[in-house]
Amino acid sequence: MSIAEAPAFDAMLAVPPAESLKRRSLEGAAVMTASQIVRIVLQLGSQIVLARLLYAADFGLLAMVMPMVSFIQIFADIGFAQGIVQRAELTRARVSALFWLNLALSLIVALLVAASGPIAVWIYHEPRVLPVMLVFACIVPIGALQVLPNALLTRQMRFRALGLTEVATSLTSITATIVLALHGWGVWSLVYGQLAGAVVSTAINWLACRWLPSAPRRFSGLLEDVKFGSGLLGSNLAVFLIQSGDNMIVGITTGTEALGLYDRSYRLVAQPLGQLVAPIGRVAVPLLARLVGRPEVYARTYLDLFRALALLTMPLMLVCIFNADAVITLLFGPRWAAAAPVFGWVCVGGLTSAVYGSIAWLFISQARTHEMMRMNLVVMVISFVSFFIGSRWGVAGVAAGGAIGFVLIATPLNFRAVTRVGPIARRDIAFAAAPIAIQALIAGLLLVMQRKLGWTGPTQLLAALGVAYLTFAVSALLVPGQRKIVGHLVDIARMARGVALSASAKSGRNTGVDDLPDPEQQR
Repeated sequence: MSIAEAPAFDAMLAVPPAESLKRRSLEGAAVMTASQIVRIVLQLGSQIVLARLLYAADFGLLAMVMPMVSFIQIFADIGFAQGIVQRAELTRARVSALFWLNLALSLIVALLVAASGPIAVWIYHEPRVLPVMLVFACIVPIGALQVLPNALLTRQMRFRALGLTEVATSLTSITATIVLALHGWGVWSLVYGQLAGAVVSTAINWLACRWLPSAPRRFSGLLEDVKFGSGLLGSNLAVFLIQSGDNMIVGITTGTEALGLYDRSYRLVAQPLGQLVAPIGRVAVPLLARLVGRPEVYARTYLDLFRALALLTMPLMLVCIFNADAVITLLFGPRWAAAAPVFGWVCVGGLTSAVYGSIAWLFISQARTHEMMRMNLVVMVISFVSFFIGSRWGVAGVAAGGAIGFVLIATPLNFRAVTRVGPIARRDIAFAAAPIAIQALIAGLLLVMQRKLGWTGPTQLLAALGVAYLTFAVSALLVPGQRKIVGHLVDIARMARGVALSASAKSGRNTGVDDLPDPEQQR
């Protein structure tokens, strides 16, 4: 019996009339896009407000705890969610078995987080991390409860529900944090804000999914899912060490104040970029997975997304690199001026961060998770070496070392590995990246010239944004592949809608790609 045929899923997968399906998919895509814009605004606004309510040491204390919590938490999700999204067929028994296994792992992880509190105190020589670790031990199983419902919503491409959930979660977490910070709760406002967000996110995911697992029992196919997830587990572990190694090094060598400066600078870049790439990935992974049998369409779809990500994010990163001091002063205030050089170097890494994140779409959609794990382990080593070398020059040196290693070594190595086999060839990436690199160079030179005009504050930043995006827009008109990108993205949206309609109409049967709209025929 397929998962869609089980009674608990009838409501979720009921097939409305064709016009209603079309309307819902279009509304869902619009809501998902709008939700990310809202989340970016909320996150940026909260960072600005909290920077004026809390101290760098408060953020630094939380940044000491998070690497250890995140490291242990990785073992609670060994790729089950991605497996649910990627598989063509799924049964109710398999999903229920994965749910109970995931819950059991999360409870073990919660105990490990609590037990690791004294270790964190010893590593950082900071006794205040112990009670914070104990609260996060409670957050871990709450967050794990939403993994499977969220994966089912993603599989069915119900992006409207996912988008609304994310906005509600962000709004709850941010509101709770700011209210507590206003009442003088310090670092605890950050901790309890995350707890509130986890509770709300889990509750809404379950209500939207309308699914209940069956009673726990032995399932013979579970080993196959664990094997699939093991590659993602190793990859997630490596990604964690890449993303958290800098925090650990800064925290151990410099203390909470410098770590707070580094953490705020990193999040000011990473959160907006992550919120931009993550929803695109939610659409891209299931879409690309269903296009593997059509290599030409697969390659065209991915390369258009690659170009769109670069053209959307690189101009902003260039503006922040050349105006780091103005951005920090405007957003965080004069007392955060020491964060400006750190922020500038983090933005250097942000130049390729969005397109680097898209490499995972290729590995997962082609079921090459073990290759992804190996490459992430390589990048982990590169990152740690870069961080250690840079630490000789303080917190800004750590940011500089990490950014240079990421852009010049890690990103090219990963693209080289993912294009070794599969629908995407190395020359495809080279042809797509070359004009973008030239555009970035031209925009950078113009931004240097624009700085000499002597403008300051918001006027300087608005002028810089205009220069950067106008440079990319004008030069894109001269590149044939980029000239057609808007039309191609519309075609991709139609294909994504086709996957959503097919997944619903087939009610859990094997979803192929024969029914996907062909962009060339539509033209």
